[in-house]
Amino acid sequence: MPRGYYVEDYVYEMTKFIIEHLPVEVALFDRGFGSWGVIYRLKKLKDGEAIRINREGNYKRFKSYFKVNSHFVLILI
Repeated sequence: MPRGYYVEDYVYEMTKFIIEHLPVEVALFDRGFGSWGVIYRLKKLKDGEAIRINREGNYKRFKSYFKVNSHFVLILI
């Protein structure tokens, strides 16, 4: 990606291209694409609703418990 370009613009253009050429029901992005800029641009593809879900859980390892917190954003198109 050239210097000075925004990731959200690339993601938007690639997703738009794919939607125009293939029937897409679901697009999954990993946590590297969770910025608000990407979410804002993807919402502009269609008039959809965005839902942010926060999940918490515990992880046990070596007789210790670790608290895990993760955010998921669903964009309904």
